[in-house]
Amino acid sequence: DRNGRPTYFGAKAMPMRSRCLRCHGDPARAPKDVRDHYGPKGGYNKKLGHVYGATMVYVPLQRQIAAARSGALMITVIGAGLLVFLLAGIWIFLGRVVFRPLEVAVARVDEISLGENLNEPMPTKRKDELGAVNRAVERLRVSMVKTLRLLHDDDLDDDLGDDEQEF
Repeated sequence: DRNGRPTYFGAKAMPMRSRCLRCHGDPARAPKDVRDHYGPKGGYNKKLGHVYGATMVYVPLQRQIAAARSGALMITVIGAGLLVFLLAGIWIFLGRVVFRPLEVAVARVDEISLGENLNEPMPTKRKDELGAVNRAVERLRVSMVKTLRLLHDDDLDDDLGDDEQEF
């Protein structure tokens, strides 16, 4: 932080170079205008390679932080939108491939249990678990039809009486 604001700070050491020693080495060899400006004591007798200063850069980060927050918000919104889209796709897929065929099978079992639409076969083309359910419902329908035919034939025999059955 600098002045209460987030700031990036970078610094690079400035070692004394030989060309710098012309002004900052022996004061007697320094240019007259440098001696006049700094006097006889300031900034002289420096040693080659020693660090006497640094280049410092301060970069305020307010814009970058705002951009990062904006980017994070956008990524969150896009991610949430994709998640909603994905969940809706899964829901539609499951509805068409699983739930609807199960509803059809349940409705068919209800019809068969009530003795309705017994002449309509159940589709059994699917090769998955729902196909197995449909085949089981179809077997139930066929068994129900056979059972009702047997019961119907027995009822006819009972209606004929004992005398007519001997023929």
